[in-house]
Amino acid sequence: MTKKIKICFVQAFTYAVFNPSSGAKIGGAEVDLYNIANELRKDKRFDISFLVADFGQKSVEIFNGIKVVKGHTQKKSFWNYLKTVIIFFRRLAQINADIYFTANLSKYVGFTNFYCRLFNKIHIHRTEHQHQVNKPYILKKIKKGSSRYLFFYLGFRNIDYVVVQNEEDRVTLKETYNFTSSVIRNSYPIQKIDNVERNFVLWVARGKKWKQPDIFIKLAKSFPKEKFVLIMPAADDPHYFRDIQKKAKKVKNLEFIPGVSFSEVDY
Repeated sequence: MTKKIKICFVQAFTYAVFNPSSGAKIGGAEVDLYNIANELRKDKRFDISFLVADFGQKSVEIFNGIKVVKGHTQKKSFWNYLKTVIIFFRRLAQINADIYFTANLSKYVGFTNFYCRLFNKIHIHRTEHQHQVNKPYILKKIKKGSSRYLFFYLGFRNIDYVVVQNEEDRVTLKETYNFTSSVIRNSYPIQKIDNVERNFVLWVARGKKWKQPDIFIKLAKSFPKEKFVLIMPAADDPHYFRDIQKKAKKVKNLEFIPGVSFSEVDY
């Protein structure tokens, strides 16, 4: 019998896609990796797992044939940080995958890569933002003292394979890192829906300032006869979230929705 290829996706907050009641906040990267994993799961050659953060769940859970392993805690303190690193490496060893797949810009990219170098594993990284492929931007952040960017950079520069989302990122990565990459655009399993009325303009994203939801609010003001819907869950800046929410509620033709659970999305 042919041995299955073990692939582990390392993405802390993807647990919310498997278990919406966990309270974890997700973005596009979490959903993308979930969709990729689900498609790979259908191929009998692969054994798929996820390493996620600790949200109080069981150590190991199985969702539709995908093993989900609980990793590091989300509680921030010096001792928890040290504990987190130890737990993270233990879980990587416990999973013992052939391929580790990361996507976000975090210190765990560096930790994952270090583990892969030590134990001769393959590390694939899928970029989720143009910042990740722009070396001068990363180095600028490191000079300002960001440990997050430092550990990311130390890992990213030794990645075995890089996947980008568009041609522009592929070119930037080649120019600034001299890395070769593969372009795989985002894709989603869309259900066929007939006779659906499209009577509003929709904007969906996390409450990040660089996503510029304020432009969408200005757009709604410019077209008062059209209906607009802004779906924006809070991210890491509660003050910014409340500011956008306050501005949106002042626009009569704009409905503000503070997030929709992934399980409620019919796409």
